[in-house]
Amino acid sequence: MLYSRVLTAPPMVDDYLALFQRLLDQAEGKPVALIFHGAYFGAAVEVGRWIDQNPKMRLMAVPADAF
Repeated sequence: MLYSRVLTAPPMVDDYLALFQRLLDQAEGKPVALIFHGAYFGAAVEVGRWIDQNPKMRLMAVPADAF
């Protein structure tokens, strides 16, 4: 499945975590890969912690200037 969304304002950390959890719940145990274009998660300790605790989720960040 492919979801695409453009946001008008940057989401907060809790918004990302809710999205990640929703995607995992919908995947029903299957692995999930999520690609973000222009998102910088290096400063969000909570996102890194959540990803570490949920090994079925793979997060791939593409730098904003990549395209």
